[in-house]
Amino acid sequence: MFARAILYAAAILAVAALVVGCGSGNAEPGSAADAAPATTAPPLSKAQLIEQGDAICEQGRKKAEAEIERLLNGNAKPSNAEREEFATTISLPAIQAQTEKLGALGVPTGDEKQVEAIVKGTEEVVAEAMKEPRLLAANVSPFVQVDKLATKYGFKVCSQL
Repeated sequence: MFARAILYAAAILAVAALVVGCGSGNAEPGSAADAAPATTAPPLSKAQLIEQGDAICEQGRKKAEAEIERLLNGNAKPSNAEREEFATTISLPAIQAQTEKLGALGVPTGDEKQVEAIVKGTEEVVAEAMKEPRLLAANVSPFVQVDKLATKYGFKVCSQL
């Protein structure tokens, strides 16, 4: 049961971070975020960004949880290698896919610096976690600083890192 909780937490952490990947334009060339079009949508209100972002995160969380449950196939104690595989094949790619969706949302006028800090922090953690997926199984989430920023901004689902 503890192993399943860790896997769900890793999936939720990864998916929750997506909301902050709103397409900052600072992604590595050739990455999924780099391929996302620049935001051309009119700026949303802060409440709209939070509502739409949290909806995207909730949908992604549910999808990642279902996929992990399917792969677990009743195995409550996956190996560390399996956990790492789930992170690199489900959770972190989900972040990249949702980043594209969120990148199409307009950032509220005046909130660019706050959102940029969340975006950059998330991009850095995701890049590091792809290199070292064991970070997602650590006792302390590697997203803790991003979580604080997202929570302070007002995200609810997307700040549950």
